[in-house]
Amino acid sequence: MGAGTSSIESVANQFRSWMGLSNAEPRLGQHAGLLKGITEPEVKEYIEYCCHDLMPLGSEEIDERLLISRVPNDWSSCPAHVQNRLISKHSCKELIQLKTDIFRDVIDNDGFHHFRAEIRPREAVLTALHFVTLDGILECKGYDTITSTWCTLPPFNMLPRLDEDVFQAHSICGAGGMLCANVGKLQDKLITFNPLARSWKELPRLNHPRSPVLMHMIFNQEDNSYKVIVAGSSRLDEGHLSKITEVFDSRTWVWKVTGDLPGPQFGLNDYQTGVYSDGILYCIAFLGDGEGKGIIAYNIEEEKWLVDRTCLLPNYNSSNIMQLVESKGQVYLFSELERHDDEQDDPCIVHRVEHRIDVLIPEEMNLHSRKAWRNVITDTKVGYVGLQLYPEYTCVPLGEGKLCVFNSIEHVGIVYDIENEKRCESTLQPPTRFGSEDMVFYSLNPLTFNFEPSFKTNP
Repeated sequence: MGAGTSSIESVANQFRSWMGLSNAEPRLGQHAGLLKGITEPEVKEYIEYCCHDLMPLGSEEIDERLLISRVPNDWSSCPAHVQNRLISKHSCKELIQLKTDIFRDVIDNDGFHHFRAEIRPREAVLTALHFVTLDGILECKGYDTITSTWCTLPPFNMLPRLDEDVFQAHSICGAGGMLCANVGKLQDKLITFNPLARSWKELPRLNHPRSPVLMHMIFNQEDNSYKVIVAGSSRLDEGHLSKITEVFDSRTWVWKVTGDLPGPQFGLNDYQTGVYSDGILYCIAFLGDGEGKGIIAYNIEEEKWLVDRTCLLPNYNSSNIMQLVESKGQVYLFSELERHDDEQDDPCIVHRVEHRIDVLIPEEMNLHSRKAWRNVITDTKVGYVGLQLYPEYTCVPLGEGKLCVFNSIEHVGIVYDIENEKRCESTLQPPTRFGSEDMVFYSLNPLTFNFEPSFKTNP
């Protein structure tokens, strides 16, 4: 196919030039080279796709002008499926940068979302989540354990603005590429949203409107449905509501009251998301009868609290911080203890602070068990304990077999190898800041979960 082959190569060169893939004058202006991930075989495949009906098998004569007319000479004339394929060459971080000018409409299109989700069900695994506002708009930053870089999600400007009067009185949870947050002046006004697909929905009001203390989200990959579990109440005049549990199911779009929390009223008094493992949601609460703080467990499938799956927390009397975190299906407790010098006259002076990580042994769980927890990390420092107004320290997963104690103010972290039970030499360094931030947003509940952004799911 002498002449035909020459014509195709000529058209391919034109296409390379337009895409910024050659040294010729590109036609994308400031965007030249942004689509450099396209490969030579794909250039040929695309050209042949555009012109397949002009190249019957064995043809020797092909009108080059007709060929050129079939190949787009600017971005807007590219077919949608070609645009999707070209844009999808890029990482999540690059996609966010590309969401400007001529590429925005493609990236915000449902067709692109479906195409991208098929080839990349998850875009990143973000941990050490924290939030800032720019001009009153909330933004989320997280450390991607896949690329070992910090990532900033697109601003949540599609959501109702947060009420600055209660700016630190919001809870956030997430699963399956979606986040759920209570926003606005009505503390039970819950919104689920996908920050990449930029879709959101407001959930129905709770059967018992209140400001919940526990809020957890579970995603079902089989049918892309999700549940939101809330329990407790933070208002002093709502003791009768503080034991109520409600579950929202996206398949029915209703809240269901599923039973009372075990223990006393306001037993659930620490803002938290809890941790989910093997069908059970674990959280921290007072156990009642003077027993102190411990773990209580909720069976998601049976929709009930398990009275026989409770155990006391180690050192609960002297701990300033107690948080649950999940890693590789195991439940860990992060706690902070202050140690005083016995010879010091002033007990308010803190000389040593311990950060501890203990692993839960579920088969040993019962109220009086002393074997339900095993210490894997004890790290001592000289200094002061973390702030109590909001979670200054959070313990977050950091890849396989590692946890990180993250300082939510300085945005740095100490990394621990929990499988080998030792502190790592490497540390989590803070992200580079671009521009000025209006305000740092501190969620009431510790953000101890990983978030996996994806274009796949919608509320």
